[in-house]
Formats: sequence, C-alpha cells, structure tokens
Amino acid sequence: FEFEGTRTTMAATYDGANLYWRGQGTHRVAPQLHQSNREKALARVRQLSGKNAGVVLLEGGHDTCRHNTDHEDLFRQESFFHYLFGVEEPDCCGLIEVSTGKSTLFVPKLPDEFAVWLGTIPSLDVYKSKYGVDTVLYSHDLEGEVKRLQPECVHLLEGTNSD
Repeated sequence: FEFEGTRTTMAATYDGANLYWRGQGTHRVAPQLHQSNREKALARVRQLSGKNAGVVLLEGGHDTCRHNTDHEDLFRQESFFHYLFGVEEPDCCGLIEVSTGKSTLFVPKLPDEFAVWLGTIPSLDVYKSKYGVDTVLYSHDLEGEVKRLQPECVHLLEGTNSD
C-alpha cells in the first residue's frame, strides 16, 4: 500500500533505481555501498597479507528446512557476505580478485519449474544490475572460475566469531 507516497513492503526489495530497501522507516541503500565495503575489505586484506594477489572467497547463507519437511525457515543472509555483496538470496557465493577488485557473484541455477513461484527466473544480467557486481556466474561455475584465475592464494573467512 501507499503511505505518504512511499510503498510499504515486508521484505527487502529493489526499486527501479536498484536501491536496497526494507520498507517504511528504513533507509534506501545503493549498491555502491557494498562496492565501497569490498574496496575497504580488500585494502585490509592487502595490508594483512602483504600481497596484492589472490582472491577473497565468501559463502552466503543457505536455505534450511524444518525437521525433514518442506517448511523453509525464515532465511537470513550471512552477515559478512551481505555486508560485501548486499545479496538477499540464499545459496550464493562471492569472489573478489585482490589485485583488481573485480567482483563475481555466483548464484544457483534455478529449475524452470521455479517460475511457478517466482513468476520469472532472474537472468544473470538481472543479478548483475541488482547487486552492482562485475560478473555473475552460476554456482556450478565456481570451481572452473577459480581454476581459470589460478590465484596465488584464496582468502577465506573461517572460524568462530569471537565478539
């Protein structure tokens, strides 16, 4: 519905200007924020590793079902992944080349049958525009892309959050 010219939604949405928004009373966020976050993270990776080489590989959150049923729990994206990529969909990965800052988003290839629930299945170009990344590939292309890049090292986010 409309409230003082503002559409109210319950879930995150992207309007015609590709602004991330969680509805009335929240700020609209441009994809450039996540690009800036990636640049800051890369500067820190370069500082800590002493190298301008390799790739950063982050895994997003996964959909889960409750107790062996078809009931999907409410999905929440992995926080670090969301901070760097802004992606709301589950089962995605992101790769950032340390030397160039080029970002690649890996999304699951959804079966045609999903159009029953989604209306249309987003194309790779839709994801690219929506999230402001350089490239979007399907998740099954991740291994091949890492092999193609032949990175000197792969930086992973692992371990227990201690704060």
